[in-house]
This record gives sequence, structure tokens and C-alpha cells, in this order.
Amino acid sequence: MTQNAKSNQDKSYGSDLNSTEYDFDDREFDSKQYEIPKIVRELHKCAYNVFYSKEVNTRFNALKSKHLCVKDEKHKEKMEETQSKLKEAVQSVMKKDESDDIFNTKEWKDCMKLLECCFTKGGKYEGCIHSCWHIIGADNITLKVKLKSDSLDKEFIQELHNCLSNLLLINGNLMKELSLNEKPQNEVELILMRFANKLKILIPQFPRNILNSELDYTITDCIDLFAHVRLFNLSQERQIKNLKDNPQNAAQKLDNKNKDGTVVDWRYIAFSNGTAVEEEQIIFLSSDARRDVVLFKKYPLKYSKIILQMKKLSISDSEMKQQLKSYPQHKMDFVDALTYLLFGTEVARNPGCILLHQMMLDLIESKQYTFEMFLDSGSMLMPMAMSGAVLQQGWHTQLFEKENHLIELWLKLKQKPEQFTEVIRGAISEWYGIS
Repeated sequence: MTQNAKSNQDKSYGSDLNSTEYDFDDREFDSKQYEIPKIVRELHKCAYNVFYSKEVNTRFNALKSKHLCVKDEKHKEKMEETQSKLKEAVQSVMKKDESDDIFNTKEWKDCMKLLECCFTKGGKYEGCIHSCWHIIGADNITLKVKLKSDSLDKEFIQELHNCLSNLLLINGNLMKELSLNEKPQNEVELILMRFANKLKILIPQFPRNILNSELDYTITDCIDLFAHVRLFNLSQERQIKNLKDNPQNAAQKLDNKNKDGTVVDWRYIAFSNGTAVEEEQIIFLSSDARRDVVLFKKYPLKYSKIILQMKKLSISDSEMKQQLKSYPQHKMDFVDALTYLLFGTEVARNPGCILLHQMMLDLIESKQYTFEMFLDSGSMLMPMAMSGAVLQQGWHTQLFEKENHLIELWLKLKQKPEQFTEVIRGAISEWYGIS
């Protein structure tokens, strides 16, 4: 990360650097020094279930199909090129006079059908082909590459390995015909290695589809908002992967845009009431990290300035709480910006905010707490309001402790401190209509 990036992250914008994926893996944080509180674990699991609920998935898939799917002719072109590269990889380990026969078999057709699943709209392995040229480890053994055990990429690579094994089993003399210059673990590994090397050249020519910065997005309700957050995350993840797949293109983007090692995208989010929010999404090329900034009147919306702005607009805590809970029906630019910050930008950064920020509003509604108590630098009860909330040293310990404290305050308000799972599920149904 550049020095400028490091200094920028210390500014209390709505969101600092964040990754594009949400996968709450307890093992990442557990240690002898710190154990995540049970109710924090449960909250994040519940938030995950909301973020990937049937309701949100339906909206997200429709948005993805509309904005990020490749046209059919492009799919066909990619598929045929990829199938050709696999055929070349197989031919490279066989005698020329016997290679034609193997391509007329059912086993070869199975290999081709598997590759089709990477390019068919809605196919089981759609997009997985981009991971194939990363599957070769330093020891040239493909299956030893570290991949998430439950990842679709790993499943696809294993399936491809199985299809090639079946293909080669029909030729009993194959072992005698192989050119084992690289001395791989077996003949399938050799084919995969050569296939991956061919894809290193091919894949950058077929970049993943990403969102156009000029598009406007209309939010109709909270479910729609979460679906758009996932859409923006997916586009940014693809953008980062495209830049990594094609370093030359990354350098060109850097030359054309920013000299500080960043690529900037803009999102214009319109609420159904006619108002709109502008968000700046910055990718740091050196670290593949991202920083999102919500703008209000062209300036970053900082937590440190929210209370001042509320006083300037003469908005009481009660009115602000009501406005935030009623989006997108309200008609104030500042409320829209704060709504998107709390339930859009921060959810992209930490999807636990789907529930944590509703808890905050419940506590404010009780009149026992105020926005100032949550956002003021002195008390700062809101976990994500602290500078560098997901980046500073020891961030997870401080963040989870703050989340735990907020949950305990909310449970006390509900007068059911020992029944978190039951209470939070009821609240999710009330807040979002998701059971």
C-alpha cells in the first residue's frame, strides 16, 4: 500500500479498505489470546443468512443477469477457444496417429460438456474457467494448490481431473507414449499443467464483465439495497481479478487514471423517492484492497461530521431514526446518504451491520441512547465508527468486543439476555420480512 493510501485510511470516512467477499470463518480469528464471543458468532451467521437469503438471491440474480452476464456470442467464442486449448494439451502428450481416436469418445464429450458449464448462462461452473490457470503450484502439482475446501473452483478442477482420468483410461498404452519431461505426478497432471499454461495467454483476452461506472441504480427497498451491494462487490472482485490476470492492462489503467496506484469507479444510487447517493469505490492495485466513500454534497460523509450535520438540519434523534427506518420513502439527501452508508457501504465492508445497525436504531428509539453516543469519538458505541475498523492492528479484537457490547445492550433492551437466537430471528422477520 502506498504511503498516501495508509494516511487516507486513518480518515474517518464511511468505509475504509475492505475485501469484496463475506465469508465469516471463525477459524481465521480464533487463538489462545482471543475467542470470539458466542453471540457475535451467532449474529454474523444470522447476518450471512440475510445477505444470502432467498429474497436477496432472487433480486441479485436478476441484477447479475441484467448487468454482468456476457452476450451469448461471446460465451460461445470463449468456450470454443478454451475447448481448443484443452484439446491441444491432450494432443501434446499423445502420439499424433492415435490422438484423433480419443476425441471421438464419450469420455472426450464429457470433458467438452464440463467446459460448457463454465460458459453457459447460469451453468453450474459459470466463471470457474478463470481460476484454471492459477491451479499450478510451485511444485507443478495442480491438486496441491490451496483452495477453499468448499469452493466451486476446487470442485470444478476436481471434476475436470476426473473427466481427463476417464478419458485416458480408455487408452491402455498411454503411459508408454507420454513425454514426461516435466516429470509430473501423473499424466492427468501433465495435461492440466499444459492446459493452465495455455490459459495464461488466453484468459486475459476474455476479461470478466464488470459494471459500467456511468450506470445509475435504483433502490426500491432494503432487500434491493443488499442485492445491489452484492452486485457492486462482485463487479469489484471481477475488476481486481481482471487486473491481476492482465498486468499490462492494469498498468494502462494506472497510467490513464491515477498515479497513486488506484483505480476509481463511481456508483450513482437512486432511491425510489427521486433522491440519489454518490459513492466512490477505490481499488488499491498494490494490495487488491478497496475503499468506499459515500459522498454528501460532493464531500466524503464522515462519522465525525454526522452529528454536526444533524444539528445544522435541525433533525432530532427521533426523526432521524424514523427516517432511517422508513427508507426509501424519505426525501432528504442527507438521510439518503446516511442510509446508504449504514446499510450499503458498511454492509459491503462488514455484513454484520445488516443487524448491528438495526439494533442501534432500536436502542435510539428507546430514548436511552442517542446518535451522539454511538458516533461521538468519546463513547463511540457503534463498532464501525472507529477509524480503520477492519484494518488497524488487532482490529478484530476491538471490533468484536464493540459488537458484543452493542448486542448485549440490545438484548437488555429486549429483556431476554439469554435467548439471543430466538430474539434475533424474530427481529430479522420484523426488520426485513425474512424468516
